[in-house]
Amino acid sequence: MLVVLLLWGITFVIGYFQLIIQEKAIQKMSKSIRLDLASKIGKMEMSHFSKAEIQRYTSFMQNDINLIEEKGFKSFFFISRFLANGIFLLVALLLFNVYLFALVLLLLALLNLVPKLLRYLTREGNEEVSTANNRFLSLMQDVINGYETLKMFSAEKKFVSTIDNGSTIIADARIDYAKKQSLVNVVISTMNISSQIAVIFTTGLLVFQGALSVGAILSTTELSTKIFDSFGVVNQYYILLDSISPLFKVIDDGVAAKEPTPAVKTFEAIDLKEVSFAYSDKSKDLLQNFTYRFERGGKYHIIGASGSGKSTLLKLIFKQLAPTEGQIYLNRAPYTEADLVSVSQYLKQDTHIFNFDLDDNITLGRTVDQGTLKTVKELVGVDQLHAGNLSGGRSS
Repeated sequence: MLVVLLLWGITFVIGYFQLIIQEKAIQKMSKSIRLDLASKIGKMEMSHFSKAEIQRYTSFMQNDINLIEEKGFKSFFFISRFLANGIFLLVALLLFNVYLFALVLLLLALLNLVPKLLRYLTREGNEEVSTANNRFLSLMQDVINGYETLKMFSAEKKFVSTIDNGSTIIADARIDYAKKQSLVNVVISTMNISSQIAVIFTTGLLVFQGALSVGAILSTTELSTKIFDSFGVVNQYYILLDSISPLFKVIDDGVAAKEPTPAVKTFEAIDLKEVSFAYSDKSKDLLQNFTYRFERGGKYHIIGASGSGKSTLLKLIFKQLAPTEGQIYLNRAPYTEADLVSVSQYLKQDTHIFNFDLDDNITLGRTVDQGTLKTVKELVGVDQLHAGNLSGGRSS
């Protein structure tokens, strides 16, 4: 009795630590994926980033990672567990009868074809769920950002109806995925049962031929049931694991551009040669055959009416936009965004204030002498203030 209790206690302890170790491994892998994506995004040039689906990256960091954890990483651990169980049972069957062992291996090989034939269903379903999550996030952020406008015009119903519409999109995608997954499970279960019947029938033939005793039918039935159940579960989780592979495309599509190493050491001049630019939604050029030189040490005052192209000019120089015609040179040579950023800085009027403390907003993670940092804060009158409390003018 004491031995039994000890064995149960060991089982409970193993189960407790198993879940903790598994979750630690899952979170470590999820963190690695997020950091990989963040690293690749950080290497993108601004002109590329401005065209990218920023909303898609946000959705991937949260929604898609959750899908990968639930249907990918956890499926992997389930596969490992049931695969090990199935292998031990196969060894037991081999020791029992080599002919039944060979038959079961053949049937398992046929059963293994199911995931390859039906994986397009679950892949398609997962992509639809991912797209639905992305769409819902976009709708939600849109109405939340425009909440004041809706409130001012007494259009609160639009806020609720938009969230309702987004929720319906997610619900429909998840229900459709459940239908596809159910179909796959039914096919696997059908083949599983058919395989067990084939083993029982073969066992009966062996008993009839005198190769096995009548009592062997019960033993082979029990073994085959557990074997096919184990490998059936493996196939189901394998299909789930395989279905998330399209989600990883977001890491490679559009964010694989490698950041060039800056080749410029000093700033001499920026030359614009017959530069023209127009936004795609406007027929008139903001800049047309513009030629000018900005030299080191010079002070320039760019004036003009709102929408005349002042900010656009700076964005063109810093590679956040590309000219429709003409060329821009740094030190009389073509350059990359990394070249210009390494020798100059561009501070936008509507500089983003991060949800960090004030020091982090000023240093942006760089190592700065604390005495210098304190002096700067005192000079601009923001010492002891949190960044979230800064007004628009003081923040810029």
